[in-house]
Parts: sequence; C-alpha cells; structure tokens
Amino acid sequence: MTENIVKYFKEISGVPRCSKNEGKIIQYLKGWAEKNNFPFTEDRGNNLFVYVGDNAEKVALQSHLDMVCEKSPEVNHDFTKDPINIIIDGDIIKANGTTLGADNGIGVAMMMTLAEDKDILKNKGLELLFTVDEETGLNGANNLESGLLSSKYMINLDSEDDDEIIIGCAGGRDLYGDKKYNFLKSQVAYSYQIEITGLFGGHSGVDIDKNRLNAIKLMGEILNFIGDIEISLINGGTRHNVIPTGAISVFNSNLSYDEIEKICKEFEEKYKNIESKLNVALSKNENLVNSLNKYDSKELISLIQELPYGVMERQENHVVLSSNLAKVTTDGGIIKFLLSIRSSDKELKEKLNEKISSIFKKFNYSFFSDNDYPAWQPDFNSKLLGIAKQIYDNNYSDLKVKIIHAGLECGIIKEKYPEIDVISIGPNIKFPHSVNENVSISSINKVYRWCKEIILSLS
Repeated sequence: MTENIVKYFKEISGVPRCSKNEGKIIQYLKGWAEKNNFPFTEDRGNNLFVYVGDNAEKVALQSHLDMVCEKSPEVNHDFTKDPINIIIDGDIIKANGTTLGADNGIGVAMMMTLAEDKDILKNKGLELLFTVDEETGLNGANNLESGLLSSKYMINLDSEDDDEIIIGCAGGRDLYGDKKYNFLKSQVAYSYQIEITGLFGGHSGVDIDKNRLNAIKLMGEILNFIGDIEISLINGGTRHNVIPTGAISVFNSNLSYDEIEKICKEFEEKYKNIESKLNVALSKNENLVNSLNKYDSKELISLIQELPYGVMERQENHVVLSSNLAKVTTDGGIIKFLLSIRSSDKELKEKLNEKISSIFKKFNYSFFSDNDYPAWQPDFNSKLLGIAKQIYDNNYSDLKVKIIHAGLECGIIKEKYPEIDVISIGPNIKFPHSVNENVSISSINKVYRWCKEIILSLS
C-alpha cells in the first residue's frame, strides 16, 4: 500500500494548494471520489466530506488540504501553478528548494489509500474529512458544519512522529499591531540595505523550543548596534506559523560603508555557531530615500526588541506558552507586525495577549487579534487511545502519548462534535514549514498499517 500512498502524494504535489487556494485540490479529490463512486459534500467552510462504504460501523479520518508555501530565495518556483519538485532519496521524500507539503499531503494520500483498502471496505465505513486553510489559522475547522459526521471515532493524520499518539494540543491566537509613520526626506550622508538570510526557521509550534534564530529579532539587534540611523523600510517573515528565516532593512546613516560592514561581519560571526548558514549582506544605495526620523527609528527598534519571541513558560519540561514574532512589513507608510501566541492554558494565553497589547500601546500602535482557537484537552481514558496503544505495543515499542505545543484541528472539531473520540498520529516528517521538510517512506508504511489495524479493531 505504501506505493499507492506515494503515488497519490505525487499527484497531490502536482496540484497547487497553498492556504486559501485549495479549489484545485478539492476538484481533484471530487474527481477521485466520483471515480470510486464515493458520495461527497462540501460545507459552508469549503471543507470536503467523502463517504466510503455503507457499513453502519463508521470511522472518521481527517487531514487538511493546504500546505505552507516556502521556497529558498534562489529557487524559481510559482506555487500558484508549478508542481512541487519531488526527490526520492532512498527512504526519504523531499523537495528541491521548497516546502514539500508532506504536512499534510501525506495524510491526504493515506486517507485515499485507506478508502480503497478492500479489507477495510469489507468491515467498516469511512467518513473522510478534508479541511481547508489550516495553516493560516485553522479556518476550515473553525467554519466546520455540525451534523455531517456520524462516526464515534476520528483519527487525525496530521502528526509528525510515528512513535507518538497525540491526545491534546495548545490553543492559539494571532496578534496584530500597526502604526502610521511620517517618512521624510533625509539629510544624512548615505543609504544602505541589510539583508539577513539563511536561517533554519521551522514550525512556530513544534520548533519554538529548539532555539532557532528569528530574523526579525536579529534585524532589530543589528540596527540597534549600528545606532544613529533613519529607517526607510523593514520587512521580514512570511506567515504566522513560520519562524522567520529572512529580513531586510533600508536605512540612512552617516557611518561609512566600511564601518557598517565591519559591524555586519562581527554580528554574523557572533551567531554563526548557532546557525552556520546565517548570512548578513550589506549593500549601498545610490540615492537617499525617505525615512523615519531618528527618534521614530529608535522607537521602532525598541519595539522589535520588546516584542516577545520563543518559549515564555514551561511546566515539567513541556512548553505551555510561547510567542512567535512572525512578520513585519512596511506598507504605504504603515509599519505592521504579526505575532502568533500558543498555550495549552487559556489563562496564560490571555495574560500574554495582554502583555503584547500593552507593549503595542506603549509605542502608540493600534492592536487587534484574530484566528483564536481552543486547546484540545486530553482524555487519558479514551477507548480509541487504549486500542491504538495496544496495537502499537503488540508490534513495536517505546510509544509516547503526548500533548503537543503545535495547534491541531482536533480541539475545534471536538467542539463541533463533542461526543467523538479523537487521536492524532502520523509518519516521521522532519522540518515542516521549511525548505528542509522531508518524510520517511518506511514510516509512512508503519503508520498506514497501524492506522488500518486501529480501524478494523474499533466497534
């Protein structure tokens, strides 16, 4: 069955499916369902439900259709039309300079293969739930309609370690701050550009505790070190759930090129031992550009330094509260910030929200929040969990039952379907949300067999 999963994953990877642009992948899946005579429907949130078999004993499977679309700067790739360039290297599937989309394309391919598995079709019915727009705030799940699933059990296939069962996850919220500035003609001597590239990045949930450098925070630090400057532009980061790998700033200064170049090289050396591919590139602009005055520039740098990034609180070596300074943009004279906070504790999440709000207010920034979603609270007495554990222990060893810091759709789905019993499993996916993303073929096979046996054991 692994060959079939890889075949479907390759087909999926040929269909554009960045977040909020899932129309083509939905049409692909409808065509697949029609070919197999599987009834299907869409709800008001554009989530797709496919119904497999007429057996009264049904099990739901769930994955999301969208993927994070990131690429290396030197790669020429248009995610709106170009297929993902897949490379199979022994046991590893990876992409050439882009995110792979194994998160959650492998889950989708696995669901399609399970739906065609004759052993399952003889004994069970399946309800396949394909959600949209997960990566930008779990929006498909947030708009999920009730009454379209009848299963007592649901297996989410959006996890990333094949020796784990996930039974809970953090909740989260996106926070925004912006301010209109006056950009004026400068009287200083020179204009420069600094670009930070080469950082590892990663998922703002599962990788937030790995001490990954944040390009926006680094840019704030280096601009503060340079000192007496007038900022014309600052951009960095891409989306709320990705640790920023790059940032760019344009500024005016009376310092010479050689003086700033020395600072850049010293800064690069300072952090090379943490991330060896860090690159700090300085270039000189021929003409001065309009900029903030020195006071506003200093204020902006101070704001970047005060906005929190990383793990805020742990309990028993587990991350329970974090913040990702995800994005900054200069847009028509307005500086905009986006942060993503996560917590398994609602009270801690609210306190961090208040802290960040107060920081923005201190600097006279407008502030609002969006994409709030609940934590998924664990059920250690779950029947589904007990069966999944027993099957795993019969075949393997060292299973871990975990509550993770990343956001999964399970908590939201549980709100819409409170009686459904849910776990999350998945194959080994390394470095999701980054151009280093890869997935293990043997692990895909392991999880498929595990999932199939779970389904057949449920009653």
